[in-house]
Amino acid sequence: MNDLIAFLVQIALSLMISISVVIHINQALYNILQELCPTEKHAKFWQVYLRALLCILPLLIVLLTDIQTELNGLDHIKMALTTTLIGLLISLIVIGLKIYPSRLDLTNLINEVETKDRE
Repeated sequence: MNDLIAFLVQIALSLMISISVVIHINQALYNILQELCPTEKHAKFWQVYLRALLCILPLLIVLLTDIQTELNGLDHIKMALTTTLIGLLISLIVIGLKIYPSRLDLTNLINEVETKDRE
């Protein structure tokens, strides 16, 4: 496979998969960010930031691993798919690890306020 075509296929594959994931989780992510952020502007900023992270990190991993390996033909596509999914998994784990404790803190705060209101 021509090196330029392989390069473009890897980039396209990575971006298509990443954008598909972003589209799929976009509304749920925004809803959680609205609960966690003090204003809608903050939530919108973090939504855009996380969208960029979910596209850039997998693409970066694809490009870095391709530099390290000598592959031909279909192996380029397999490597791009594998590294894109690894990049997305890493991104989603990091996002989840940051959001989940914040949600717990928010839930605990709401429970404390409700308890004080009952008293």
